[in-house]
Amino acid sequence: MAAGAVAVELGLDRSNASRMIAATVAAGLVTKTVSAQDARRTELDLTPAGEERLAAARAWQEETFARMVADWPARDARRFAAYLVRLAAAGTHQGDAT
Repeated sequence: MAAGAVAVELGLDRSNASRMIAATVAAGLVTKTVSAQDARRTELDLTPAGEERLAAARAWQEETFARMVADWPARDARRFAAYLVRLAAAGTHQGDAT
């Protein structure tokens, strides 16, 4: 992912995104390299530690969601999950306009 895309994806300005990227690089979660296609661009990739952290975060989200809706009818839980996906997608698309 390009560094500029991080700002758009998270709805941040470039300076805040740059600080976040620097922190994740320093923590060993992301590598930062010059793009092979355009030397003005920076490409970001997850390190193995970053992949592990992302997998753990996703597992936590899934476990938390399952706990929150454990006593709901399965149909309601699926519908709510679909609405959350829809809401997240709408938020991402709004970030594209900034």
